[in-house]
Amino acid sequence: MTETTKEKLRQEMLIRRAEIGDETRREWNLRIQSHVLDLECWEQAGVVMAYCSMPREVATDGILGAAMAQGKRLFLPRCVEGERRFEAVEVMDLTSDLAPGPFRDLVQPGRRLPAAPCGVSFDLVLVPGVAFDRDGGRLGFGAGMYDRFLAGHPELCRIALAYSVQIAIRIPVTPTDLSVHAIQTEEELILTGHVPLS
Repeated sequence: MTETTKEKLRQEMLIRRAEIGDETRREWNLRIQSHVLDLECWEQAGVVMAYCSMPREVATDGILGAAMAQGKRLFLPRCVEGERRFEAVEVMDLTSDLAPGPFRDLVQPGRRLPAAPCGVSFDLVLVPGVAFDRDGGRLGFGAGMYDRFLAGHPELCRIALAYSVQIAIRIPVTPTDLSVHAIQTEEELILTGHVPLS
């Protein structure tokens, strides 16, 4: 698939996502949150890598709050300025530890917080994206930051959060792309066949 074709699919999916009404979006966000918190892999995870959602993405604020309330160690991505990558940063307070970042109005851990040491081990990573397919293929915004992060942690259990309208028939992937293990939508948990999940 050419970059032009990928960009066309990306724009189509962004339009689909933007067309979700506010009330429907709130209802779907609550459903997805409830489903995630009921997953056995979530219940068993002590160290979670998640993300702060952008406008019109599946909202993660309730999930992040639940992680803190349940005593999990919570890490969030922080863009490294001038580089097309992010670093994982542990947060202790979802108010004082977060600040506006340089990428697409994304809120992220503040600069005063240290990046996670190289040896930190995550039990679960929640993955954003613009579109996914039922085989676990993922289409992001094109910066490649999550691809680089996941390549450095191939053993991680990877669960994508998406609305059902973001599921595509097929997203071509390269041999170096890591598929997600499951996709949680408001309707279902899509198991992609890479690892079993409860």
